[in-house]
Amino acid sequence: MNCGATHDMPLNKRVFKCGCGVEENRDIHAAQNILRQAYIEIAA
Repeated sequence: MNCGATHDMPLNKRVFKCGCGVEENRDIHAAQNILRQAYIEIAA
């Protein structure tokens, strides 16, 4: 789970670190966002 904050990151930076304490791989985070959006669109 995360706070929902967004951050601009250069492509060579692989780990997303938020001030709220969330730290995760950017590719996994992107895949989770795509999946979450798909669930929203299917439910609509």
